[in-house]
Amino acid sequence: MPRTTRTPKPAYRPHVRLSDVHGVYLVESERFAGEYYTTDPILETCTCEAAKWGRATCKHRRLALQVWDAHRVMRLRARGITEAARTIPVAA
Repeated sequence: MPRTTRTPKPAYRPHVRLSDVHGVYLVESERFAGEYYTTDPILETCTCEAAKWGRATCKHRRLALQVWDAHRVMRLRARGITEAARTIPVAA
């Protein structure tokens, strides 16, 4: 009997948009195109089903945190601040 091959599932590449509220993102659903979940990476909130059921983290929060971090790095670079210059020394 010949082996059948599965068509690979396309990678999840959602649209992530900044909402009207500072630091809050709209992350597109993987399952339902055009549906967006409101996600706050700092407060660790999301309106998806996984978050409603108490899951510690969801992919929407992880994606929003990655975008938030990228925006933060871009803002620092625009001000001329390097990664090394913004580290805070800690007393031993």
